[in-house]
Amino acid sequence: MNQSLINAATIEDWISENISENTIESNLVSRGYESGIIKEYISEFKRLKRSKNLSFAFMVLVIGVQIGLMLCFVAKHLS
Repeated sequence: MNQSLINAATIEDWISENISENTIESNLVSRGYESGIIKEYISEFKRLKRSKNLSFAFMVLVIGVQIGLMLCFVAKHLS
């Protein structure tokens, strides 16, 4: 994948605006991008979106573990 052709800021905007892959593809086709470049953009979009989702899930997991441990300590001290 040729990273120099991929505009990371544009992909971040698409992720924050929650734009669908079909909309992205239509947008790039209307701008005259070649199909290979469009596939690279879509692939990078999916990779970054998946990465953000995994980061969020991990953060929620860590918070849940901390809350669970605190509740165990509170329950032990109350009994």
